[in-house]
Amino acid sequence: ELLSHDSWFIQIEKLPPDLKNDLAIILSVFAPWLRDPEQEFYINVEEEMLSKKHALLQKILRRLENATHNKNLLLTLDTERKIEDEIDKYQKQIEQERLQKEQALAKEKEALAKEKEALAKEKEERRQKEEARIKLAQKMLKYDEPIEDIMHETGLSREEIEKLN
Repeated sequence: ELLSHDSWFIQIEKLPPDLKNDLAIILSVFAPWLRDPEQEFYINVEEEMLSKKHALLQKILRRLENATHNKNLLLTLDTERKIEDEIDKYQKQIEQERLQKEQALAKEKEALAKEKEALAKEKEERRQKEEARIKLAQKMLKYDEPIEDIMHETGLSREEIEKLN
């Protein structure tokens, strides 16, 4: 509620030509190229804009100029700038922390993926070794080797070897 206000919309195309020109001149005060590069809240007005042809423009410019002499308004403006700077600084800090958290999370995910891959590889190696021991035991059984020798060579228990028969 506090951030809204009554608004007027001017359809420039529907204005008579002489009003269009006057409106263009008045609105030109707020053109970005008139801003003072060193002080963003100040504008550099050309002498032509101050001519007596544009009485309304002169009133607007005088009112704007009076604002630059009002110490309370300048103090408020300075305070607002400082607050905006602090907000910008805080937002940048939050964004930086968010990026750091995202990077840490990505690294953690990558580490987990590598660990999972290593575990899967280790499990596959153990399975292959177990298969090799079983094949060796089967061959030794085929050649009627004593169970004690098979146990010694393969590391399998007597029960595991007897199950292979």
